[in-house]
Amino acid sequence: MNTDSSGQHSSSVHNIFFHNESKTDIDSLFHIVYMGVSFEKVDESYFFETHPHRNHELIFVTDGTYRCALNNEEEEVSVKPGQLVIVEPGNIHRDICVPPLSFYALWFDVLKVNAKGQPEKLSMLRRGLSGAQHVFDIDSNIFTPRLDSILQKIKENSRFSPVLQQVMGKEIFWRLAECLPIDRLNPALTDSTLGSQLKYRLNSLFETNRSSNLSVSDMAGLLNMSESSLTQKCRKVLGLSPARAFLKFRLNRAMHLLRRTNLSIKEIGSISGFNDASHFVNTFRKETGLTPGQYKSENSPESKSSE
Repeated sequence: MNTDSSGQHSSSVHNIFFHNESKTDIDSLFHIVYMGVSFEKVDESYFFETHPHRNHELIFVTDGTYRCALNNEEEEVSVKPGQLVIVEPGNIHRDICVPPLSFYALWFDVLKVNAKGQPEKLSMLRRGLSGAQHVFDIDSNIFTPRLDSILQKIKENSRFSPVLQQVMGKEIFWRLAECLPIDRLNPALTDSTLGSQLKYRLNSLFETNRSSNLSVSDMAGLLNMSESSLTQKCRKVLGLSPARAFLKFRLNRAMHLLRRTNLSIKEIGSISGFNDASHFVNTFRKETGLTPGQYKSENSPESKSSE
């Protein structure tokens, strides 16, 4: 633990508010499994009969018009250059490919970790969308170079090529999710990512103002949202009001300093945003059942080593 003369502490305590909450990391919530990519240039017409999909397939058209039918809808979907169609697990799909036609095909799966810690397949898009709503306009300057990079890695077949393909495939997925209309994305995907974003923003806000007495109004203003919106999101994501979340942050910081430093109780209280030592002691005892001194005695390295 690094401490300077002013009592300020290094970035080793950054993110202390969430240090026991590994699921704030998106990678622990979702696992994006890249399965392959290809570039197809159609010289002769062909029709791929109706078939169910087990994985996501992304068709990104660069030339001509790709046509398909989704979920037994009578009306075919047309995908033109600069557009892509996302076919999801469980979708019923039929391809109609007539030259001139060129497109990239990318296959992937989205797995979400459930409450038991087990992965479950997740659809990228919201349920109930029509076939036409599976088609999106996309900036080719964002996706074409990245798809070409994966194809290049496949050709190279180097020692770490499979790993790099996974990394690039994951990046393409998240860039795609960022580009798509939020009302067409699966709420399970957006709620979790927005929740993680809120946690990150709150942690940064609390870290910057750790010695201040932030009001809910102050927090809302600094985060550019209304008090009601902040309160609603905090309760949904953290299960706490903004004020309780800030208190938890300050107490976690105090506990960290009590365990790892030789600072006085008064100094730790001040660093943690409690200007009055008695208020710090009373609040700490109310929330933890121990005084700061008792907590330090029970949790310091010296007490651990003597056990």
